[in-house]
Amino acid sequence: MKNSLKTFCAVTLLCVTALLLGSCGGKRAQVEKGVEALNSECPMDMGESGTLESIKLEGNDVVYYYAYANDLPIEIEALRQNPDAMKSMAKANFSSPGEELTKFVDLLIGADMGVRYVFYKEDAPEVTAECGLTVDELKDLTENGLTGTEASLQKLQEVVNITNLSCPMRLDEYTVMRSMTLEPENVVYDYYVDEEQIPMSSIDREILKQENFSALDVSDMGVRMLLQLCVDCDRGLAYRYTGDKSGETIVVGATSSELAARLNTAE
Repeated sequence: MKNSLKTFCAVTLLCVTALLLGSCGGKRAQVEKGVEALNSECPMDMGESGTLESIKLEGNDVVYYYAYANDLPIEIEALRQNPDAMKSMAKANFSSPGEELTKFVDLLIGADMGVRYVFYKEDAPEVTAECGLTVDELKDLTENGLTGTEASLQKLQEVVNITNLSCPMRLDEYTVMRSMTLEPENVVYDYYVDEEQIPMSSIDREILKQENFSALDVSDMGVRMLLQLCVDCDRGLAYRYTGDKSGETIVVGATSSELAARLNTAE
């Protein structure tokens, strides 16, 4: 999930680079210089999930090539088979954009250009999943896109949708992530626990909560974006563990206010 957010939002890096080059030349010349400058910095380590390998101009598109780490439970084939979900995620990223991203979209529209993303695993670059937005789709989003909380809720829902394409995900020898859901009070990760390996009665709720939330690295762009979306939508973040034999459930989580405090401590 956060890998998808992180990748789509890498586009803001190009925005900043292109704008720093000033207004010399036409819009397309500015985009070309921005692409050249940013691509010279590639490959870029995007944190725990993978690498932005390159950024290129191909025809009338700015194209981002992103390699997921091999050990991530991301199913490229699942993404390939669901292009509509990928496009919806891309559209959500450009709904109600911030100031910098708005300037970048305006630059693309002025240059009559679109944007495209290509995803693959590090060990299999020949197997790719792609999505993109044409200049007409970018124009439509700027004129008719959602704003405010509605846009944030749409982004959260698209995160859920695209994450579920790879579910169920085996996270380790004990745990399988069966789904991610957007509920009235929380964004919820649903897990099955192998009770032959870890009996539910042996799980300490407080330790489990501490482990989950200490693993949220707020310096990671994708994590920060997820937490900020939760706060913007007044949702908490919860983890629901269900025993695969007994059906017993343990839920740990943090409220929207606790997530906001976690974000503030990192600033």
